[in-house]
Order: sequence, then structure tokens, then C-alpha cells
Amino acid sequence: MAEVHDQRGILLENLEDAGIAAPEARLLRLTEEGRDAEFFRALQAHRSELLSGIRERQRQIDCLDFLAHRIERMKKRRAAESSGLDGQKVRI
Repeated sequence: MAEVHDQRGILLENLEDAGIAAPEARLLRLTEEGRDAEFFRALQAHRSELLSGIRERQRQIDCLDFLAHRIERMKKRRAAESSGLDGQKVRI
């Protein structure tokens, strides 16, 4: 853990915690040179990448949920058919 007075150490720690592996020397140079706008653009780009990953995982979860729902519906339909309710309309 970086000391409170070690601003560079705190920055490195935060970048690593944010998933920026071995923070690029380029990012550190940007802050050291006072190029804040470029630094923030780089952070926003990384944030966008992280969000894309979350959205993709959510889509995959949604697909699994849909599949589980369809399987449950098929199981109920088969149970209804095997119990002799074939000719009757059963809403499932």
C-alpha cells in the first residue's frame, strides 16, 4: 500500500486496481507532464472497455436465462402431455 504522501505510488495502485496491468509508462508520463486531458481520455477509454466486457457478460447471462426458461417450459409441456392432457389446451 502506498503512503499517503506518495502521490505516484497512490496513482500506480489505483491504476492497477482499475485493471490497468503494470500501468503504462505513457499514462504516468501524461500525469507527470500535466497532460490531464489526455490522461482522462485514456482513463475513459479503459472504462469503456470495462463496460463493454460487462455488457457482453450480461448478454451471455441473458442467453442462459432464456435457455433455462425454455427448458422449464418444455418440461412442463412434456409433463402435461404424459398426464393425459394432450387434447386439452394447457397454457404454459
